[in-house]
Amino acid sequence: MNLQEGGIRVRENAKFDIPLISIVTVTFNAEKYLKECIQSVRNQPFKSIEHIIIDANSTDKTISILKEYENQIDYWRSEPD
Repeated sequence: MNLQEGGIRVRENAKFDIPLISIVTVTFNAEKYLKECIQSVRNQPFKSIEHIIIDANSTDKTISILKEYENQIDYWRSEPD
């Protein structure tokens, strides 16, 4: 199995005491728009948001982008469908 994962929750085992709005982004070979998507979520005025990205084992630069923005993503995971 080719599972990769990361993000704030994996690294820090973070727990939240306040209600969150969960934004789930599903990707496959999304390098063209992924940075813009991550930045858009982070630029929202409401700060109690968690961003979860689920990737279907992309073969482009999607995983590299997820790792680059890992400090801005609460949780990401990539594995084959």
